[in-house]
Amino acid sequence: MYLSLFDLMRRQRQLMRAEVPPLTPWWEEDDHSLTVRFRTTGLDPQSVQVQVSEFALAISGHRTREERLEGPGFFRFNATAGAVARSFPLPCRVVPGAATMAWRSPDELEVRLTKA
Repeated sequence: MYLSLFDLMRRQRQLMRAEVPPLTPWWEEDDHSLTVRFRTTGLDPQSVQVQVSEFALAISGHRTREERLEGPGFFRFNATAGAVARSFPLPCRVVPGAATMAWRSPDELEVRLTKA
């Protein structure tokens, strides 16, 4: 099967739309703590860094993506890499030194914060 440049571009756009943006938070709150979870899909777990201040949380990491496409008579390889960083205001004041971080799954990070 022969793929034209137009077909390759259309396939690339479909892949880009299907991606979920990394580092999208959601949180749970009780009387004493705040738990923030992030999807880290596509990020290298070794590169993820979390910084906590009294009223904000910042998370950053590095991601790479490789795409291989083979067919009769051609081979295409595309690689992208880049840094991702986001910061979020917290709904309440927290104790920065009491934060703990744990991986719930290979692509879900949980940060537990103690309310001040």
